[in-house]
Amino acid sequence: QSGARTLKEAVSEAMMLSGQPGQAHRQQLRLTNHTSRELAFRLEAQDVVADEGRRTFIAAGERPGSIAATAVFSPKEVVVAPGEVGIADVTFTLPPGSNVRGIAAIFRGRTVVGTQNGVAMTASLGSLITFRLSDNVRLEGGATDVSAQTDTSNMTVSEWITNVGSEPVVAGGAAAFLNEAGALIG
Repeated sequence: QSGARTLKEAVSEAMMLSGQPGQAHRQQLRLTNHTSRELAFRLEAQDVVADEGRRTFIAAGERPGSIAATAVFSPKEVVVAPGEVGIADVTFTLPPGSNVRGIAAIFRGRTVVGTQNGVAMTASLGSLITFRLSDNVRLEGGATDVSAQTDTSNMTVSEWITNVGSEPVVAGGAAAFLNEAGALIG
């Protein structure tokens, strides 16, 4: 993938795993090069934690119970030709007693893909892998906000949801719109 983005913007895929402390997991990572040039990447992992409701990326080993510090990549570097797929495996172990519940497995760009005003840019892309070690997932919903459709905007329905449990959750949902007779219209 091409383009210079911050790591937070470059996490392209998310997966949720369940497990037990001390358990190891192996995951295959794939990156397709849709550019016209060969790209080189170094593989690395960072811990991902929630800090005041925002994801924070922390270097491997900087936090007690670091999952990223256990990550072993094979191979550690890949070179991906135009139109080809780079493949690497990562194996990591959930340390006992860790409160870290996620890592980012990152293809860190090594090839300069552009310069702007003397600043060199590379392209990096990663996958967010989160772990749930218990069933302590609890969501609290706020008030539902509905904005009616106008001549210049569509109707919107939104609700702030907070995970007040100790485990990560990937939330999803749907809205159904009914007419006065109770028939589904959207």
